[in-house]
Amino acid sequence: LYSFGSKLRGDSKLLIFTEIHLTTGVAMIARNLPSYAAEIISRPLIQYNQTQQSPFDLLRLALTAMERKKAIKRNQRMTSYLGDEEDMIEVNFLIETLNKAAEIFYDCVERDPTNLDCMSWYVAVRTGAMIVGSGILIGSGPCLAARPDYLLEDATNPDLRCRHSDYSNLRAACSEAIRELISWQNRAPHPGQGYHYAIKSFLEWDE
Repeated sequence: LYSFGSKLRGDSKLLIFTEIHLTTGVAMIARNLPSYAAEIISRPLIQYNQTQQSPFDLLRLALTAMERKKAIKRNQRMTSYLGDEEDMIEVNFLIETLNKAAEIFYDCVERDPTNLDCMSWYVAVRTGAMIVGSGILIGSGPCLAARPDYLLEDATNPDLRCRHSDYSNLRAACSEAIRELISWQNRAPHPGQGYHYAIKSFLEWDE
């Protein structure tokens, strides 16, 4: 799906179809995650009745699931193969994946600035990259970023996480994305309940 979508991204006549490119970005993330996390990130968005699910919810759940399985490693890179529950993913590779997805989602935002799904996915992956780069235990609530790698007691232990060397830039990119989400309501004709839920689900990401 990602390979097919990537080819479509190169066709200038199809750039206007943001939903296709949005799916391409999600598929790119899913192909690089362990199968259980890929299933979470690929779930459909729901914004009606009492059941709601936003990009913030999906990425938060996927990252938390990987954290609980101790699948996020500091220096062990393994690309995901669907069906293998034991896959690990290296921090650098995960951040790279989220940053590349952010580029795709931001292209969608620029072409369809009133599309809340595009904006939400963009902000979600920027936030996810920052949280992964902070080196904290995902799902444990708010806390300070971890130590940089040169202050680790055992730098050879892949289970010990540290603050990413590019953390300052990740945090700045996340901050800018959040500002864009907040200002999104000014350019949307009718923000509605969907926007309020997006903000609510973002705030539930309490790291």
